[in-house]
Amino acid sequence: MSEEEISKIDYYIKFGEPKKALDYIETIDRNQLSNLECDVLDTYLGEALERYGHTEEAFQLYEKLIPKFEEHKIPKYNLLMLIFQANMLNFKNQSKEALILLKQKKKILNRLSIEELDQLYEERIGLLVAEGTANFHLRDYKRFVKTAKKSLEIAERSNDKYYIGVALNNLADSYRRLGEGEKSWDFREEALRVFKEIKNDYRIAHVLHSYGHYYSELGEYEKAIDHYLKILPFVERTENDYQKFTILLHLAWTYFANLQDDIAYDYNLQAYQLFDKINHPEIKEIILGRLIDKSVEIGDFEKADEYLEELKPILQQTKSSYYDLELKHYEIKKKTKIFIDTKNNLIRDELENNLREIIDDDNLDESHKWDAKFALCRLLLVEFIETRNNEIIEEIDTKTSNLLQYLSKYDKRIIPRIAVLFLRLLVLWIQAKIDGDMEKLEETQKLMLKTEEFAGVKGNKLLLRYLKDNRMYYTTFTDELIAFVEKYIRVE
Repeated sequence: MSEEEISKIDYYIKFGEPKKALDYIETIDRNQLSNLECDVLDTYLGEALERYGHTEEAFQLYEKLIPKFEEHKIPKYNLLMLIFQANMLNFKNQSKEALILLKQKKKILNRLSIEELDQLYEERIGLLVAEGTANFHLRDYKRFVKTAKKSLEIAERSNDKYYIGVALNNLADSYRRLGEGEKSWDFREEALRVFKEIKNDYRIAHVLHSYGHYYSELGEYEKAIDHYLKILPFVERTENDYQKFTILLHLAWTYFANLQDDIAYDYNLQAYQLFDKINHPEIKEIILGRLIDKSVEIGDFEKADEYLEELKPILQQTKSSYYDLELKHYEIKKKTKIFIDTKNNLIRDELENNLREIIDDDNLDESHKWDAKFALCRLLLVEFIETRNNEIIEEIDTKTSNLLQYLSKYDKRIIPRIAVLFLRLLVLWIQAKIDGDMEKLEETQKLMLKTEEFAGVKGNKLLLRYLKDNRMYYTTFTDELIAFVEKYIRVE
């Protein structure tokens, strides 16, 4: 196998066109290759498969190659096997094991001359990237900074623009996690400049993807969407289903976070159509869950049941301990929709019993009770509006307060807070209106100020949109609350 052939495959992989790499590998006549050359070719085949989203197939191939290269005792490929093994462990959330494994690199590197080390700079950077990824997963961001800086030093010494860009982007990720936004931004901009200089559209898309994450975490969903949309033409051109699936998933989530459910649903459907080409059970679970929710919301229970049947074997993989609970949540969503449409009291009573059964289950931790508590608060609020039973409003008062406290500890996303905040504000407003409780009125104002402090003007806008989208459930109380909220919050 010639150097020219290897360089061509390597170029396709680095420039984000693994399908071309796979097609080109198919054209190479293995009968003309030695056993070692076949093994070398398979290392590139595995990397191309991994980049193309065929992760399990790639990992199975690596497992076969590892003992072969132990026999060959060629430093370059021994190091590559360490990288591949570490990548597999990181992918399986076994990053501590990955770090232990990577210690073996010293035995190989210590035997090499300075000239040999210089020749193997790509593999040395690959080891540092795998180590950095493990530290990133373990949230040891300071160590992630160290590995990224070492990668940058090696890449600059070798004058390899591709790896310089990769190291700069990793430094941007690490400083973002350390809360040093300005440093992160500068490194990201520099990485983008480098990738534009070498015309690597794949890595440019990767940086844009990072910008999308950055804005999404800030709650600047429109800016995040703009960056994700810029990537779509690239993934369409390269026919990389895995990359396309990833972008569709992020677009779906971001539109959902921006309370644009219909657009989010369209992107979820597009992602769903790529299911047969993707082997990521956890991601499939997310997509199917959202499709089920939307189908229930529009009253298409038959379609929701179809999605559920597809989801069941995945849940047995990803959430085997909570499989029955997940199915209960689905039935609760259906009953909630039926109750909202029919106001059937028998269904309402059955629904409340189901929710309280989950909430009172001592074997479940709080994170698995959150959805049930939120659903119960919504159900009780409808009952209160009909009955004016003060005991009901007091229970909702207590539960919504607890839900907000729980979120402040464990969840920094805006959307769950907006949903709970809506109920909390409505409860306080009702108490202030009915009982003339001025303390509740003051608490309402303070809560809105806290929301702005947490989520800024964008959070205020989302809160108002959420209030208006849900006004049909709670009659005139919601309209009065909207008028009150508009008076006290900034939206520009």
